[in-house]
Amino acid sequence: MVGRPRDRGYDARAPEPETPVDRGGPPEAIVAADPLDGPARLALAAAYGVERPEQALDEYRRLLKESDELAPEIVERLREMIAVGTGGARAHRLLGDAYMKLGQFDLAMAEFQRALAARAKR
Repeated sequence: MVGRPRDRGYDARAPEPETPVDRGGPPEAIVAADPLDGPARLALAAAYGVERPEQALDEYRRLLKESDELAPEIVERLREMIAVGTGGARAHRLLGDAYMKLGQFDLAMAEFQRALAARAKR
């Protein structure tokens, strides 16, 4: 199996982790079939990414409201968006919300301040 070398102690018989594509198609189709599928919605947001940042941010916002367990992954995805210059003030605000969910209040405050600064520049 790809990505599971035997010399690192992996059981070659163990199945690979399931991805949205494994579950029946592209993320849009999975989300349409099951709107509560958090991992598929996370994949959908990532697929929107730089090309459709507002839709990506909408998905991240919904996921933050509905799932604490996806917050660390959402933090990483939002940081990537901000690093490439997409998402603006809204991305900083959502990143602050994600940090709040994780109990990282200093980082949350810094992101909220960045969000306010970005809004002031508009």
